[in-house]
Amino acid sequence: MTFAPDILVTGATGSTGHATASALTAQGIPFRPMSRKPSSAEFAVRADLDDANSVRAALSGVRAAYLVTP
Repeated sequence: MTFAPDILVTGATGSTGHATASALTAQGIPFRPMSRKPSSAEFAVRADLDDANSVRAALSGVRAAYLVTP
């Protein structure tokens, strides 16, 4: 059984979220990329900060998060 990483990066397709995701990848640190748009990235989660239920689901099992808000 494979478990999702316990680090969440919101806005993973945006400017700072993408830079954070790239830095984690370069360090070999697994993470969950979160964005409003569907993604084929490994462990990707689709969620919208305006939808509490989707954010709650994305945060399940997370111990650290990089949060990007408008």
